[in-house]
Amino acid sequence: MMYTYLRKLIRQVGLKVGHKIGLLTNRYRMTPDFLIIGAQKCGTSSLYYCFKFHPEIKRPIQKEVHYFNTNYDKGIKWYKAHFPLKSSQHLTGEATPDYVFNLEAPARVKAFNPDIKLIMLVRDPIIRAYSAYQMNRRRGIEESQTFEDAINYELENQESYGDTTNTYRENHFYLARGLYAKQLSLWNKEFDKSQIHVVKSEDFFLQPAETLANIHQFLGIRKDVPSTFKPMNVGSYPPLSDATYANLKEYFQEDAKQLNLDWQIEF
Repeated sequence: MMYTYLRKLIRQVGLKVGHKIGLLTNRYRMTPDFLIIGAQKCGTSSLYYCFKFHPEIKRPIQKEVHYFNTNYDKGIKWYKAHFPLKSSQHLTGEATPDYVFNLEAPARVKAFNPDIKLIMLVRDPIIRAYSAYQMNRRRGIEESQTFEDAINYELENQESYGDTTNTYRENHFYLARGLYAKQLSLWNKEFDKSQIHVVKSEDFFLQPAETLANIHQFLGIRKDVPSTFKPMNVGSYPPLSDATYANLKEYFQEDAKQLNLDWQIEF
């Protein structure tokens, strides 16, 4: 426990120092060429980790910067301070999986860089929802004792929250975050489809080399796949019941059809 605490403390101090240096050298900093916009619990950390090994990618000082959702008022100089020094030989980008679920983010990103490239990972939405619930239980921010109770609360309160940006909806609406086609349609209104690369997480984990090669091609960099693949942030918890899974299939049915039609991703 002491080792974990010290490691976290050192990491936090390093981030603060690195960001202060970034602010002082702001004019010499890169701006992101790409963003991993989502989705939560779909493998964004694993993909971001893989980018560490590509010789044409330089990563920022932290994975999730949250500029286009919760930190937008801090300004562009604050944002740029997270990124590496300018280099014509490299790309850079960050991975904040909350972006895709934030209603204001698409227009903000468009205003920042209309030519940016966007990567979106999607996972079986029912399994994704259950994984997010388990993550929130571990973090101590989910009071519902069962997954079923949590999703029932969401279903009962959908209309009262509506399609608005608020903390509770962003943290606890497990089903809504899995309506991928609906979320992607908002981004496609701001960006051409050629700028959005959608990846099925199941394919990423089963065939990482092929999936990464396709992502590298999308980014316009050479295919350079790491020799080893390490899934990140894998939780351990009881499996979802077959009955609950079956009951939720209908909820996602229409969105899944649209996802297949628009992005050729099938669940």
